[in-house]
Amino acid sequence: MQGPDIFRMYDRFGNLFGLTVQQGMLYQLDGPPSPHEKAKTIYYDGKYFTHESKEGLQPIEVTLPMLMRLVTKQFVLGLKEAGYCLKGRYIVYREQDELDQPCKDIFCIYDGFEFRVVNLTNGILLCVDPHLIFRSNCTIGQLLEKGMSPADLSDFSVNYRREERYRIDGYLIETRISDSGQALCKVKNYRDFKQEDVPAENVLPEPKPELIQRVLEHLSRRFNVIALQRKQSFLDSFTASRDRLMRTLAIITELRRNVFPLRFGKFKVSLDSEPVVIRV
Repeated sequence: MQGPDIFRMYDRFGNLFGLTVQQGMLYQLDGPPSPHEKAKTIYYDGKYFTHESKEGLQPIEVTLPMLMRLVTKQFVLGLKEAGYCLKGRYIVYREQDELDQPCKDIFCIYDGFEFRVVNLTNGILLCVDPHLIFRSNCTIGQLLEKGMSPADLSDFSVNYRREERYRIDGYLIETRISDSGQALCKVKNYRDFKQEDVPAENVLPEPKPELIQRVLEHLSRRFNVIALQRKQSFLDSFTASRDRLMRTLAIITELRRNVFPLRFGKFKVSLDSEPVVIRV
């Protein structure tokens, strides 16, 4: 289907795009892969498999679940190689797709997407859903420096950093200034629900639009984050379905240009340019 036909039927399309797979081989490893082998390896049903042929390894039958896991991993690697960033496991954006707004010192917002590799009628499909990604740019310590009161910095989710330098999700119970003048956050760790004091400069507010709006109001910033979110998500559009389709097609065009086809071992995976028609 070409040209204007696609827009006459846009409300019957989903966000599913076919993946055409040129089948290769998988080989079972005797144990965990070495660090340089990890990119070529999947873990399935308690075993490790590689798409790289090695002496002494026999090819095995590639089942559909194994193939889906393999394609998902190679797609993620392809995204990273092409300069895309991942938030969590399935949310994707690029730094160049940041939206313009006047409060970039507080937060930034990206036009990205969420994806899944799915199976439908024994075919592998890529499901793509346009998605806005918010990111906090100000720590609790920096918000204090900008004039927020410690009393206003409590009762919301945060990410924070320990000495090991990895992010931990938690809940901000209170922010206070210690007797020595240090700004501290009392945080409840979501992993084990223990409370701990964390330096405010190591704590970031969770990047939720409602929380960002609350922060801006405390800082007397006259900017409507929720309105921007609704506009960019097509929530107030009279042609929302068509707008989302257009955005989805633009994402697919970029993926076909920058990431696909995927090539690994003797596998080749191509992405269709047009979505699957949903028959209703």
